[in-house]
Amino acid sequence: MYVAEAHARDEWPVGQRISAIEQPTTLEQRVAAARSFVEMHGVRMDVLVDTMSNEFLHTWGSWPFRFYGLEAGCVALKAQPGQDSPSCYNLQDLEDWLASL
Repeated sequence: MYVAEAHARDEWPVGQRISAIEQPTTLEQRVAAARSFVEMHGVRMDVLVDTMSNEFLHTWGSWPFRFYGLEAGCVALKAQPGQDSPSCYNLQDLEDWLASL
């Protein structure tokens, strides 16, 4: 799910590599940013784009970031920060879930 840019150049820049684009202000710009990400990183799965009112972001509390795995319209995986390091995720959980598909 592509949601609002966390570190857009015009809002909360943290360097040129991370803050590569400005915050999209239209759905068309948000879709273009998502497409660019998909192409740049070779993503081979469906990518959805949040509404401009950020419905997904607000409903799922996905800020600053969370990993959700959706399967058959249901949440199958919700990654959480680790107990030992609350700012880090165990990406192995996500990799294992993706490999099981």
